[in-house]
Amino acid sequence: MRDSFLIGKSSLLAILFAVLLPLEVYAAEKVKSIRVWKAPEYTRVVLDLTGAVDHQVFMLKSPDRLVLDLTNTVSPKSLSSLDFSGSPVSGIRHAKRESSGVRFVLDMREAVKPKSFLLKPNDRYGDRLVVDIYPLSKSVKKSDKVHSAK
Repeated sequence: MRDSFLIGKSSLLAILFAVLLPLEVYAAEKVKSIRVWKAPEYTRVVLDLTGAVDHQVFMLKSPDRLVLDLTNTVSPKSLSSLDFSGSPVSGIRHAKRESSGVRFVLDMREAVKPKSFLLKPNDRYGDRLVVDIYPLSKSVKKSDKVHSAK
């Protein structure tokens, strides 16, 4: 009798595990689409999301790459339609991270300085993660240079 109770209990745990495990996947936010906009001074990459996400942006060198880590997020199925012509970005790729999240890597043609921020939903768009990419070669203006006294 006791053995049948243990078998029943372990079966119940297996069923609960099978049912609850996918809820973690569904709880993750999704990247619905990615848009690229080229302005005269910078390139803007916008990730349209199903909800707000935590993110981290950092640069890697040799070769120059911009890394964008999103936690508790599922990546889009395809990135093939993005047009980075006329921008410092030469390409983009993404992969699922071991922890729940996704990593985007943007390959750069030159050194850049990224700035990122989240936008809340409005009448036209939902949650968005915006990454502005400023080329370092154009980011220092004459008025911004430090002058030393002689």
